[in-house]
Amino acid sequence: MKEISELKAKLDKLEPLIETANDEKITVLSKFLAERINSPESFVTFLGETSSGKSTLINGLIGKPLLPMKASPTTGAICEIMFADDCKDDGFFAINKDATIEKLKKSDCITLIESPDKNLSRVRIVTTSPEIKLTNLHIFDTPGYDSIVSEHEEILKEFLPNSDVVVYTVSYKIGIQENDYVFLGFMKELVRDDVDIIIVVNRCPKGTDENDRRIREIRQYMKDILLTDVKCFTVEAATAENGEYPLPYAKDVWTHIGETVSSEKHMNMLYEAFDSYISELYLNCCDVIEKRYVMSRLDAEELDYFISEQKATAERIKMAVDKSIVPGFDKIMKQLPDRIQKAADAAERNIIAQIDAAPKGKMEEMQAYVNSHLLPYCIKQESKEIQNFIELKLEKINQEVDDYLNKEVIEFTNKVSIRLSTHKELAARNTVSKVTNRLGYNALLSYFRGFGGAGGANAGIANAASHLLKKFGNIFGKTFSRETHNTLKHILSKIGATSMKAVGAALTVIIELGMVTLDYNTWKIKMKPKIREAVKKWRDETVPIVESDLEELKAQNISIIETIADNFGNIFENDISEQKTSDEELLSQLKMCDDIGKIIGVTRNERI
Repeated sequence: MKEISELKAKLDKLEPLIETANDEKITVLSKFLAERINSPESFVTFLGETSSGKSTLINGLIGKPLLPMKASPTTGAICEIMFADDCKDDGFFAINKDATIEKLKKSDCITLIESPDKNLSRVRIVTTSPEIKLTNLHIFDTPGYDSIVSEHEEILKEFLPNSDVVVYTVSYKIGIQENDYVFLGFMKELVRDDVDIIIVVNRCPKGTDENDRRIREIRQYMKDILLTDVKCFTVEAATAENGEYPLPYAKDVWTHIGETVSSEKHMNMLYEAFDSYISELYLNCCDVIEKRYVMSRLDAEELDYFISEQKATAERIKMAVDKSIVPGFDKIMKQLPDRIQKAADAAERNIIAQIDAAPKGKMEEMQAYVNSHLLPYCIKQESKEIQNFIELKLEKINQEVDDYLNKEVIEFTNKVSIRLSTHKELAARNTVSKVTNRLGYNALLSYFRGFGGAGGANAGIANAASHLLKKFGNIFGKTFSRETHNTLKHILSKIGATSMKAVGAALTVIIELGMVTLDYNTWKIKMKPKIREAVKKWRDETVPIVESDLEELKAQNISIIETIADNFGNIFENDISEQKTSDEELLSQLKMCDDIGKIIGVTRNERI
């Protein structure tokens, strides 16, 4: 297993270069990264139907009732529980939508959990680490699926991709219901392939084991929905004593979680993520020093010309918005309703064809089959076609933007090369190309997430990147191409999750039909209109939500292009008044870049 201690040593080797760069953002970034390496974090998310016992399970781990527990739904807000070995007293905080943190009394915290206000993003509770050591672990208790409002849903879409473990709770008595089917489909679209998903069957009769009929039934449902067999844990129903129910400890659940987040696989993922960020930190230092060297080679007249041309290029870069982004997105939006209608028509034809082919005596079986499998499956298959359509269109716009940005950069460097001498032009060209490529790489698809950015690495480091991005500027998002590589998948997953959520509305139509007495001679005739109504309901709910997602994406990418242009227009200007370093010292700094690069295994000409 790769050791995190190796990364600490690597970051220490980089420290002299960080000091030489003497750049505020790089210094902040290095300290933040050191903190994350010293304290790697993991994230566990609890999901499940209302009153399935999520909060009670978490209280059992903590060993005290910090989260409210009642027979009626209690969790109305997302609640984050952080464990700290050095925590003497429990701490209660409100994380607001404007990123401010407010300290709370316990009573106020409970009130917010049960009845969140419009400014609340989530509640945070900091408490001591339990008997099973889970330091640097964040547990998220979420509202039951049928209690989730749109704001919660958006937060789930953002942080589910960053979870390391997802715990899905089911009540033994209730089992898997239609809501669970929809929610599990929604969840599967959002979690990474390497996320550990476990199921906890709560409030089981004493002596229940994996051979119990209900347990086998729940596991099979989960396998059908998730297309994989997941590990299942059972928790016995607590017996009341003196009018109070003891907290379930579920030691095997917490042991499994602890082993997962400390496993070799998990630690290796963390190592790779942190290692790539250290390399990027090194390249940031090299950029700063290279820019200083280029600036030192320019006289006043050349400098004025250089700055004038880079500002003119910046203004032309902004034209990518009107040339490609706005018309490209508008075209997708115009075609989207027709695409979704075609998907709905195809799903309807497929379902009705299977109803027609079913024997008349299979009424009950067919109705159950449509509910539990056929309708969600057909809509999911057609949703993939919608996703493919959007993906192709976005990639086309992305290529147009990349081509346009590259053309502008080439024209800029050509103009500079005519004006400057060969050695100066070469230095300028190399530096500008590297900086600009880092700003513009896959510019269109830089879709920043509010809670984290799972670049295929790990939630802990992704979450660190997000916090830094909010606090100190778009450092990670603009320089880590790894962030943009997985962006399109994230966008399409959101759209896929939206589609699966809309299946829930469609299923209600079919469920209503089940409440009507049918006979074997007329059930097909009565079911077909309900299928058409259900698919139409899915279409009507899907179109506006996907349109909203695309509008948000368009607005964010317009902002990204404007940021790229502004950064390009100020590549060197901010450093003009600070160029007092001698040529000899600058050459020494460049040699330091190369020497340290050899030690840590990175060259200053490469980009992640």
